[in-house]
This record gives sequence, structure tokens and C-alpha cells, in this order.
Amino acid sequence: MQRDLRPISLHLAVGFIVAVVSIAAVVCTAAWRQDHASLRTQKIIAGAETEDAYNYLRGQVRQMIYWQDAFDNIVKRRNDAWIAYQFGPYQDTMGNYLTAILGPGNELVFLHVGDKSRNITAPNFRHAKGLEALLRTVRAASVRQPPPILEGVIIVGGLPYYAVCSLVTPETPSDLALARRTPYAAIFLKPVKPAQYDGLQGGFGATQLRVVDGPRAPDDWASFPLADAQGRALVWLEWVPERPGTAFMRSAALPATGILILLALIQGLIMLRWLALQRQFITAKAEAASALRESRVKSVFLGSVSHELRTPLNAIIGFSDILLREMFGPLGSPRYSEYAGHIKQSGKCLLKSVNDMIEIARIEAHDTGTEREWIDAGLSAQRAVDAVRARAESRDVRIEFEAPDGGAWCKGSALSLTHAIERLLDNAIGNSAGGRAVHLALKCEGPCVLIEIRDEGDGIEPARLSACTRPFGQNENHLVAGPKGADLDIPIAKGLIELMAGEFSIVSGVGDGTTVRLRLPAALPETRAA
Repeated sequence: MQRDLRPISLHLAVGFIVAVVSIAAVVCTAAWRQDHASLRTQKIIAGAETEDAYNYLRGQVRQMIYWQDAFDNIVKRRNDAWIAYQFGPYQDTMGNYLTAILGPGNELVFLHVGDKSRNITAPNFRHAKGLEALLRTVRAASVRQPPPILEGVIIVGGLPYYAVCSLVTPETPSDLALARRTPYAAIFLKPVKPAQYDGLQGGFGATQLRVVDGPRAPDDWASFPLADAQGRALVWLEWVPERPGTAFMRSAALPATGILILLALIQGLIMLRWLALQRQFITAKAEAASALRESRVKSVFLGSVSHELRTPLNAIIGFSDILLREMFGPLGSPRYSEYAGHIKQSGKCLLKSVNDMIEIARIEAHDTGTEREWIDAGLSAQRAVDAVRARAESRDVRIEFEAPDGGAWCKGSALSLTHAIERLLDNAIGNSAGGRAVHLALKCEGPCVLIEIRDEGDGIEPARLSACTRPFGQNENHLVAGPKGADLDIPIAKGLIELMAGEFSIVSGVGDGTTVRLRLPAALPETRAA
């Protein structure tokens, strides 16, 4: 009797179909869950990188506003020059190109815009979308120690910016009442750019990142809202997300016929592929977390290095001076005094280098400050001579100073001109042998005031003159390199003069000494008379 195989075949067919459908359902479900898990992680990374941008700005705000000097110069004295430097070129050196100070009643006291954000002007900053919500939230928090720092996205000139704001807070508790009566707010801005979300691109293969002012992404795109200080979304970050599950399904579509025949093998391949996707997901998540930690450490370092470096240097110099003076009793061995002198000298050299770096950064940022006032160049030159006279006498070098009667009035900054002349005189004295002279002469030549500084040193080869005015020129002439290493006096002096719209030139020859000429715009006769 022949056995009817049709029921068995039917059962096998049904069982095979059920098995295939079950496997397909499991695979599709796994792919769908993997896609959603990857998308959730990508949004977490977008939020973390957004928070990183705010963390960097928070560090800058806390450093600048929770500082007694800032409170004294902003709230008490309204020192516009101090504000312009601290919240302008000094912040440029830290990578912060957008800063603002707002007084009581949201008066715009100061606005600094770097070269990278020229679309911001005072009018469109006042009408920035989201700014009112940020200020209202900050002022509702009031002034307390430590100050609360709030953030939110604002739109200025059609472009979105991360904004972090806090009220200027004194370190002295007795000044809190004044701070509450006249609240000043400091705002730091950073442009919202898709490039900063590199964790999405490098870690998850996201493509076509863009920032839009309204949600208009297609269904297969992902989006992340960026909100203002009150939680209202102003702009959206949109991108084409990586979908590892979908990618796997597409790659498995071709061998679909083989799945029907080699079920066990395909199941093994599915498992291997699943494990590979899981490892990729865990690795990418770990790398993103590590990069986030490193970025936060770097942000904190950049935010405090300049302030924290000069404070201990001043302490080192002060304590070494106390040891040299033996204010609390004799040190004992003479070597202690010798070593204390070395510590003091080394601290001064390092502090000078730090200050020179900050000055070079200010010059390179084209911070003009108050370099366009009418000043007496003769008075600035006399102050520079007084500052270097002690060093000249210690080296047996004479300073011969000539200035016209009635002064030599020009346009510039008295402080910057004094610093420039002092640096040039110091170089000339250092490169003049004992018994020789350094000549400083001021002349009025038509529309210009000429300041000439001439030494009687060994001079410089003409081929090396151009390197003298470049920072870190590393040439061997006496104006730039010496026994103590690179010197930035000449480049800084040149930069200060050019900030005042002046001209700087050097003439020298081997054995003929060196002459530096500074030309500044002279005052008009009626201005000079006034």
C-alpha cells in the first residue's frame, strides 16, 4: 500500500513556510529594532555634542563673570576700555568670537563680533529671536553665588547660535546688593554648524547634515530640535541616519533564495552579522563617549589656562622676592639666596613670555582699542626712558633724548606708544657695549611725527632685517635672538605702531649700529593749539 505523501509534503511545506516566515519575521524585527536603537543613539550623540558646545561656553562665562575685577570694571566703574579688551581680543585668543554685555533694562553696553560672524550687528542682535527668552530666564534667576548659567539657541541675522548667559556676579558678598540693583548680563555666542556634529558623521555614518529653521525632513531623515532658554524649538538639526538593520536586509536580499535551501547556514550568518552589528554599535558608542570626555577636558583647559598661568607666576615671583629680602629671618646658606634669585628671574622671564603671547594675539586680532586719540609723543617717550634708565645705568649705557619744544602731538595711544618705545630702547641697550650711547629723537615732519631710536651696536646684515619684525623669526641677529632665546619685543613694537596707523622701519648694517624709525600721524595745527 503506497503511502500518501501529500499530507507529509503539505506539512513539510507548511512547516518550511512557517519556519521561513518566522525567521523572516525575527530578522525584520531585529533590523527594525536595530534601526531604532541606532537612531536613538544618534540623537543622544547629537544632544551630547550640543551640550559640549554649551559646556565650553559655560566655562568661558564662569571665568569672566564670577570675577571681582569684572564686577568692578563693568558694574562699578563701567570701564569701557577694560570691557573692550577682556570681552574682545582677549576672547578672540580663546576662540570666542561673539560676546556681548547688556546692562539694566537690556541696554546693549558692548558687542564684539569676530571676523567669522560679520552678519551680526547691534540692531539685529537686539531683535534676535530667542534673546528675550534667554534674558528673561537669566534675570528671573537673580544674582547669587555661584551665579546660575543658563543657555539656549538664538537666531541673529538669520543664523542660529548657541548662547550662554549669566549675570555679572562679584566674589565679595558685600557687593551682592549692588549687583542685584544694577544687574549686568554677559552673553557668549557660538555658531551652530553641522561640522561640529562629527560624532554623527564619523561614528554613525550620518550624511547630509543641515540646520534648518523649521522641521521639513523627509520620512527617512532624522531630526533633533535645538531649543531656546524656555524650551521652545527654534531650529532643527536634520540628517540622513545610518540604518544598520535596513542595510543588512538589503545585503541579505540577494541570497534570499539560499535562505530557503540552507536555513541553518543562513541562521548562522544572521547571528554572526548580528554580533558584528552589536560590536560596531558598542565600539562607536564608546568612541563617542571618549571623544566627548576629551573635548570637555580641552574646553576647560582652554577656558582657564591664561588666567590660571599668570596667577601662580605672580605668586612665585612674590615669594622669591620675600626670600631674597629675608623678611622673616636669614636663609642660612648663601646658595639659598642665589637660588631664590634664579627662581625670581625665571618667573619674570616666563611671565613676560605669557604677556608677550597675549599681546601678539591682541595685535594679530587687530584690536585697535583706544589707539586713535591725540597724545603727546614726547611725554610717552619720556616715560619709556624713565622705565629703562636703571637698566641702562647698570650696563654703563647713556640715553640721549631729544624732543622738540612744545611737544610732538600725534594720533595714537599713549600707553601703546610708551610700550613700543620702551621695548625698542630695551633692545638697543641690551645690544650696546658699555660706554656707548642710545639715541632717541622726536621730530615733527609735516603730516607725521618721526621717532628715531639708534644704537651703536654691531648692527644686522641687511638680508636679515625682514625677519626681525616677524614673531618667532628665529634668526641670529641681536634684535631677535640672544642668550635667553627668542625675543618678541621688535614684532610687538611693530604691531603696536601699525595698530595706531603708523609706519615702522629698520635700517642697519654690520658694524654700523641699528636705527628704528616710527612715523605716526601728526596733529593738525588747530588740534595742536587746542
